Amino acid sequence: MCPRLFLTLLFAAMLATPASSQTTPFPLVLSGMTAPSGGTYQNFSRPVIDDAGRVSFISTLTGGAAASGIFTVDGTAGTIALAGDAAPGGGTINIFADFRLTSSGPGQLLFQANTTGGSSTGGFFIASQAGTEVAFLRGDAAPGVGGGTIGSTPGPVINDSGQVAFSATVEISSSVLGRGIFRTTGGVTEAVARTGDAAPGGGIFGEMSVPPTLNNAGLIAFHADTDGPGSSGIFVGVPGAVTQVARRLDLAPGSSGATFANFSGPSVNDAGQVAFASNLLTNGITSRPNAGIFTGNPGNLHAVALQGTASPTGAAYTFFPESPIINSTGRVTFTAGLSDAQHDAGIFTGAAGAVQTVALRNAAAPGGGFFTNILSIASTNVAGQVAFISPLSGAGFNPSIDVGLYVWSDGNLVKIVSSGDVIDVDPTAGVDLRTVLSIGVENGFNNVGLGGEDGRGISFNDNGQLTYRLGFTDGSQGILTSHVVPVPEPSCMLMLACVGLASRSLRRRVASLA
Repeated sequence: MCPRLFLTLLFAAMLATPASSQTTPFPLVLSGMTAPSGGTYQNFSRPVIDDAGRVSFISTLTGGAAASGIFTVDGTAGTIALAGDAAPGGGTINIFADFRLTSSGPGQLLFQANTTGGSSTGGFFIASQAGTEVAFLRGDAAPGVGGGTIGSTPGPVINDSGQVAFSATVEISSSVLGRGIFRTTGGVTEAVARTGDAAPGGGIFGEMSVPPTLNNAGLIAFHADTDGPGSSGIFVGVPGAVTQVARRLDLAPGSSGATFANFSGPSVNDAGQVAFASNLLTNGITSRPNAGIFTGNPGNLHAVALQGTASPTGAAYTFFPESPIINSTGRVTFTAGLSDAQHDAGIFTGAAGAVQTVALRNAAAPGGGFFTNILSIASTNVAGQVAFISPLSGAGFNPSIDVGLYVWSDGNLVKIVSSGDVIDVDPTAGVDLRTVLSIGVENGFNNVGLGGEDGRGISFNDNGQLTYRLGFTDGSQGILTSHVVPVPEPSCMLMLACVGLASRSLRRRVASLA
C-alpha cells in the first residue's frame, strides 16, 4: 500500500474508532525531514489541529529558498504559506509575525504575517483549500463613527464560517488613538463597539484591549471599560446590537450581596453563554481573594465557584488566577487556589453544583512524579476533556526543567508524555529512540483555548486528538499527536494501559513523510 495513503487511512481509523485510544506519541514531522516546499524542517512552533485531524504548524527551514513557512499534515504534508510568497492584498510575506495560528473547524487557518513592498506592513490572512485571502490589513479604514485606520491587533479569532473578530487600536491621527472591537465577514469589516460609542447600561465605551471571543453563530463576547455606571463590564453582541452581560457594581449571583469589581474573560460558547471571572466588592472594599467564576446569558447569570465556598475536594476556593472557559454543554473549566496546605491549587470542570476535580497540585501524576504547578489549562474541547501541562517533582524529576502533558477524560486522568520518556519517532519498520526534553502545546490566547467553539487556536479537537511539539535531548524537534477518546467505554482504562499496541504495529509499516 502507498505509505502516504496508509497514513491517511490511519488518521481516519483514529477518528472513526471511538472504542480505542492511541495515547502513545505519534510523530507527524521531525526536524531534518524534507519540507514539501523544499529545504528541511528545523524548529517548530504553534501546532494547531482542526476537527478533521489536520495539523498545521510553523517551521523554520534550512537549505531551501524560504527561511520559514506554515505547513499542514493531513495524511500527506502540504504548504500553506512561505516567507517570500506574494501576499494577498499586495507586497511580499516577510515573516510570520507573532507565530500564532488559529484553526477553525472546517480547515480554515487564520495567521498573521508582516509584508514588504505593498500598501500595508502586514495583516491577518485566512488560508483554506480554496487558497489564501486577506482577513484584514494594518492601515485598513476602521469602520464606525470617528474614522481612522486599524493598527495593532492582538489575538484575532476565527469561527467555522470564516468570520474573524478582533480588538484593534484605531489610529485617528498622529496624536489620537482609540480602540475598537470589529468583526470581518467575507472581507467586509464592521464595528461592534468603538471608543466613544454608547455602551448598553449607560456611559460610553473606553478601553477594550483584551481580545474578544467569537462563537460559530458570529456572536462576540468582550470586556470593555466605560465611563458610565460601574465603569467596566462584560458585553456580547454583533455589529449594531450589543448587550450588557455584567457590569461593575452589579450584584454578583450567589455571593450574599457582593458586587462585581474587576473582570477577567469572557469565553463564549455556541449557545451564547459566557463564562468569566470577577473580583468582588463587599461593602465597597475589594481584594483579590474575594472573587468568583460566573456563567450564563445576559439577565440569567449564576455562580459556578466562589471564594470561601467548598471545592469538590472539600477545601475552600481561595482565588481564581485565569479566565475560565465554557463549552456548548455549559461545562466551565477553570483553575483555582485552595485552602488545603498540601493540595493548594487545582484545575476544575463542570456546571454550577456539579464541579469535578481535574488535577491537584502536589498530587501524584500518572506515570510518576507529582504535579508541581497546574494553574494553567492548555486546552479543552466540546466533549469536556481537559489537557494541561505541569512541571513535575519527586524522585527522578527536577521541577525547573521536567514537565508532563496530561488529559482528563470523563473522570480519568491519562498521561500523554513527560520529560525523560524515551519514544520511537521512526514511523517505519526501523527504530529511532529519542529522549524527551521539552513539551509545547498551543494554548489559544491568554493560556486557554476551547475546541473550535470560541475561535481561539486549539491543540485538542472535539474527537479527542491532541497535537503538541516535543524537543529531544539530541537537539531535534517534532510535531506529534495522541488520541484520547471523548467517551471512554467500561474497558477504556484497560485499553489505555495497553498504550496503543495495535497502533504501534501499524506505525512500523508507515514510510517517512520525507
